[in-house]
Parts: sequence; structure tokens; C-alpha cells
Amino acid sequence: MIECAEENLIDFSYEEIDNKPLLDFAGKLPNQGTLVSNDNIYYFLKVIDDFILELCPLIENEKVIMPDYFLPYNNTGAHISIFHSNEIIEKPIEVKEKGETFSFEVKSLIKLNVLNRAYFTLIVYSQELEELRLRYGFNPKPNFRGLIVPFHITIARGILE
Repeated sequence: MIECAEENLIDFSYEEIDNKPLLDFAGKLPNQGTLVSNDNIYYFLKVIDDFILELCPLIENEKVIMPDYFLPYNNTGAHISIFHSNEIIEKPIEVKEKGETFSFEVKSLIKLNVLNRAYFTLIVYSQELEELRLRYGFNPKPNFRGLIVPFHITIARGILE
């Protein structure tokens, strides 16, 4: 388990989860998505919802539920965050590549413990997405409220014990 706690940063810890069946299944799903925006303040790569619908039940030995990405107020479905709203508020941009397709590679599964919740996320790598962020003057990895995070797909969540 890796932990981080510094002033002005979010306290978190994470651990890599060994779940070969889940990672094998994830590796067979389409590894590309379409760049979408919510009102030009949040940009994400929309991927097929099977990353959540099919993978969430494969998380072993955990009490988990699907993330709330299918509710009317948050209808993103399965996705990879590219530019977070906190980044866009600080540095407004309008990304010209909306609607374009970008590829990624599933690397690992982690359990992230943050803000009294557990999140199960697939860590993904995409040179294309890193280059996109660099084109707009951002760090290659997203900044979520002061925390530099890898590209990922959240597939489940649970309550920390």
C-alpha cells in the first residue's frame, strides 16, 4: 500500500490488485474512445460502458457498487478524464479535437482509498492523450484538485472499512 499525505493535498493510499481474469477481459474490450466535453469545462474520453457493466462484477472479495456515472445528473458512463474542470477554470481552453478518436492501453487495476471511499480503477496509458494535454500547455497527466493522476477508468466503488 502506498500512502500520500501532504498539506494542501488529498490524503490517499492505493494498492495494485492482482485480478488476471478482470485484466484479461479488459484487454479484450475496445481500447479507444471519443473525446467529449461537458460544456467545455470537463473533457473526457467516452469508452464503452462494458468497462463498468462487465468488469465491476469481476472484482473479487470486495463489497462494491458501480460508480454513479449512469444517473441523469452524471450521465458520462464509462470514461477516462482528460481535462478536469478545476484545470479548465484556472486555464480556460476549448479543445478542437472534440469528436476525435484516441487509443489507450490497459496497464493495471488498483484500489484507491481517498475521501473515505474506495475506488477500483483501471490504470491506462495513452501517448496520444498525453500529447493532447501537452498541446494545450498542461502536464501530460491530469490534475485532479492538486493531485496528478494517471489516466484511468473507474469501474467500481466501495466504502472503506
